[in-house]
Amino acid sequence: MGLLSTEKPEISAGLLDLEYNLEIPRTPELDIMILDRVSKRLGVDAMPLMDFSHKVAGMESDFNPYAKNPKSSAKGMYQLTDDSFTTAKNRLKNSLGKIPERIMKAKSIIDLNPSDQRALFFAHMTEDFGSDKRMLDYLEGRDNGSQLYLFNHYKGTPDNSTLKRMKKFFP
Repeated sequence: MGLLSTEKPEISAGLLDLEYNLEIPRTPELDIMILDRVSKRLGVDAMPLMDFSHKVAGMESDFNPYAKNPKSSAKGMYQLTDDSFTTAKNRLKNSLGKIPERIMKAKSIIDLNPSDQRALFFAHMTEDFGSDKRMLDYLEGRDNGSQLYLFNHYKGTPDNSTLKRMKKFFP
C-alpha cells in the first residue's frame, strides 16, 4: 500500500464535501440489496459484512472517498483499480439485474458517493471466486476477516507495512 493522495477532485457540486459526509441518502440502498442476496445464498445473516466493509475502508484509505494511490490506478475508499471498478459495475449488474445510471456513467470510483462505493465493493467481493467460504468463516466467527480481505479484496502478496496495518484493522 503506497502513499495516498487526499486531494479533493473537481466533481459535481454537492456530491461530497471535504468532511466526507457518510450520511448521504442512499436510494435505493444497493449495499443492503446485495447483502440480502448474500444472506439468502449463504443461509446466514450477511449484515455483519457492513462492519467488514468499514475495516476495509479504514485499511485501504483511512475512510477517504477521494484517496488515490500514486503507484497504481487504485482510488476511493476501497482502493478499487480501474479494472476492478469495471468488474464491480458488471458484478453489480449481474447481481441485481440492473445498475443505476449514476454508477454506469461514472468514469471513476471517486465520482461516486461513499454509499455507491460501498455497494460496488460488496458487488465485487461477494461475487468473487472463493468468497462464499471466506464470508461464512467471517460471519460465523472462524476468521477475523483477514482471509476475506487478503484473498477476495487485496489479491496480492502484502508487504510488511500492509501486514502491520492489517493488525490494526483485523486484530
